[in-house]
Amino acid sequence: MTLPRWLPAAAAVAFIAWAVTIWWMVATLPAGASGPDPVLTDVIAEVDRLNGEIEALTQQLAALEATPPPAVTVPASEPAPALDIPEGDLDAVASETASVEATPAVSRYVTDGKDRYNCRDFSSYADAQEALRVNRPGDPNRIDMNANNEACEDFAYPDRPRGTAPATATATPRPTAAATPTATPKPAN
Repeated sequence: MTLPRWLPAAAAVAFIAWAVTIWWMVATLPAGASGPDPVLTDVIAEVDRLNGEIEALTQQLAALEATPPPAVTVPASEPAPALDIPEGDLDAVASETASVEATPAVSRYVTDGKDRYNCRDFSSYADAQEALRVNRPGDPNRIDMNANNEACEDFAYPDRPRGTAPATATATPRPTAAATPTATPKPAN
């Protein structure tokens, strides 16, 4: 088998290219770069420092979890003093108390200022009104678009057809005194 005539020339060119590449890499190394890269050394030191802090925090957490929580003692309170209400006023107090609407302690419609409900999410007009009331001030659910304190007024519910006004008491207008006409004095010539 005979080798092509160009093969020894190609091998010589490849060897020269390899030698020049090695020479260039050695020539461009920074001075004193025989050791590890200083940036890499700094990064490794910072990682080691952070690992030490993580270990210390883990030990502190384990110590906190191992100790029982301190006992909380609530001082005994004295009973509330009795109210002295005359007999005749007792009926007035009872009727006032009955007329005040009880507010539930927690409503399922409280949103903590977040927009969570739309008019279609309520099963009744009363539920929509409750959602508006418990999220005051403001209207985070945007169910009272015209700010008239009536939620979802254009939405149809079983307890209130679309667009009907809620049953509210109307005040009787008071008569006003009519203005008496007075003569305007003429200016003197």
